[in-house]
Amino acid sequence: MSKYFRRRTIIIPGYFILGVLNFLIAIGMATEEAAVTYVMISGYTIAYQLLNGSIVWLYLVETCSDASLSLTALTQWLVLTFISLVTPASLKGMHSGVFFIYSIVTFVGAFGCYRWVRETEGFTDKEKKELFETLSAEEQNRRSNR
Repeated sequence: MSKYFRRRTIIIPGYFILGVLNFLIAIGMATEEAAVTYVMISGYTIAYQLLNGSIVWLYLVETCSDASLSLTALTQWLVLTFISLVTPASLKGMHSGVFFIYSIVTFVGAFGCYRWVRETEGFTDKEKKELFETLSAEEQNRRSNR
């Protein structure tokens, strides 16, 4: 898909779709409709793999330096570990509420991507790495005087 669509064009709608699917999973669980829940979980898994599951990693590799890529990978794996440990216990206590919360968090993530994710198409590798670079005032002045 990344050959046909821009990164930002996949990431933002991807999170919106995942948020809707999380919401539908929660509804399926709340109404105790097992078939709906299973279909929506399968849909979520497919959508995640086709959309954000792979594109986010491509975007990170394009825009992060080696050190920041290591930090983002570590953060992602720590969050996934936390979610994996907490979700089973949460499902016992909150049941469908967990997926309502996941839905809200995913919609907030979609807004965050809309706000902060920049398109990388047409940029050189160096320009992509500089998209999120924090520069000192001296470096900003030096670059603006070129």
